[in-house]
Order: sequence, then C-alpha cells, then structure tokens
Amino acid sequence: MIRNLLIIMGFSLIVLNVNGQIGGLSGSKLNSLCVDLVDKNQLEFEPGFYHLTSRKYWNDEGRIRNSFTTADSIYVESALRFRFTYGVTGKMEIGVNIPGDMSVGNWGFKYELYNDQTSAFALMGGLNTPFGNGTRNRKSDDNSIQTGLGAIYSWSPTEDFSTDFSIQGMQSFPIPEQEAAKYISVSADAGYYLFNGKLQPAIGLGFQRFFCDNTRQYLLTLYPGLTIETGKDFVITIIHSVDLAGRNIERHHITDLSFTFTIH
Repeated sequence: MIRNLLIIMGFSLIVLNVNGQIGGLSGSKLNSLCVDLVDKNQLEFEPGFYHLTSRKYWNDEGRIRNSFTTADSIYVESALRFRFTYGVTGKMEIGVNIPGDMSVGNWGFKYELYNDQTSAFALMGGLNTPFGNGTRNRKSDDNSIQTGLGAIYSWSPTEDFSTDFSIQGMQSFPIPEQEAAKYISVSADAGYYLFNGKLQPAIGLGFQRFFCDNTRQYLLTLYPGLTIETGKDFVITIIHSVDLAGRNIERHHITDLSFTFTIH
C-alpha cells in the first residue's frame, strides 16, 4: 500500500515537473533558460516530444527502491508539447508552452536587465493556468493556478563557450490537498560550439525542491545533450536526462527532442 502511494505521488510530480515551471521562454542549450531574447517582432515556434521511463523510486530515507514487484514492469510516458515565444521589444519576450493534450497553459515573460557581451542578467515571471480535461476538483493539483518568479544569469567568456544559470519558484492557488503547494528549481547548463557554431555539446545539472506539509521531496538530475543548428532559423535539441538522487519521488530516464523554428 505504501509503495503504491509513493508511485502515485511520484508520477503526479512528473506532471508538476513538466507543467509546473515558468514556460514559453527561449533557451540556447538544454534545461536552463538563457538571457538572450527572441528578436523584436519575431516568433519562435518549437514543437517537442519526450519519452519517459521509470522502474525505481527513492523512499523517505533517500534510498533507491523498486517501484514494482516484478522485474519486467516499467512505467512509460510519452507526450507532445508546443512553445510559442514572441519578441516584444529589444529587452523583453513573452510566450506560452502548451502540452499536446491542451490541459494547461504555461505563460511567461523574460526581461533583460543587463548585458555587457560576456555577462548578462534577466528576470522572468509566469502564470500556469489549467484549461481542464476530465473531472475538475477545485483543490486538485491539476486545477490549481500557479504563479512564478525567477532570475537568469548567462556568462560567455568566449564566442564558443557559454554557461547559463537559472532559479525559479512557483506557488499554487488555491493550495492543493495532495500535492506540493510550492516548488523551487535551480539549474545550470554549459555548452561549447563546434564546427563554426553548428554543433553544441552541452551538459546540465538541475535541482528541484517540492514543499509539502509532512513530506520531504527533492530531485537532482543530470542532463547531457546537444544542439544542432542546421540553418539560421532552425535548431534541433536532443536531451537525455537521468535522475541522480532524490527523496519520496520516482527516478526517471527522459529522452527529449525538440525543433526550434524562427518566423520573421
């Protein structure tokens, strides 16, 4: 019974992880957002696909355990998503992420405060609004509105090497009865361009902390990947993330593929 409860809790947090962050904003690498903005009056359109598998979870003591009683059982989840990001001014962009089932809209804005060629800093904020699929419960996590704020720092000491750091926090309204009411995410990416900027191997590290009344929940994730720029207005991003440590949460392997188009 306890194992089944943890499985349900963990997979509901998958939804929080996918839909709970500030959405609709542009990035230059993997998970962390970058300070660089979509150019004024241009639109970025990004369809994406992810495939998730899980066999194990971390218990309340942070020890890894099997999620299922049989070795041949596995949880699998696959989904589409779409991002639309528009450059409002030379200092600001706005956008939205929408999953394939149209269950929620992740709205966001990014505002550049400082940029001196090598270092840059920006603020971001967002609102996640449920559109609704199926039965609605006012206090369920799927139907809570989430607001968020965050900051981004980018450092590019050379034309080929750059790093991005981002931190963001979310709060749910009304407070859900069974899920985390607050959420904090910290991530860092580093990438190096090869072949005149056409290929960028990158690696990132992310930490997520979920705030529940009686349960300690966190997740540490490593996500290597690469970006491929086949043209000026088209980028392919491939990520395979692996969870390294956690508590009261499932361990995931996620392969993510996205295609970014710039529309002038």
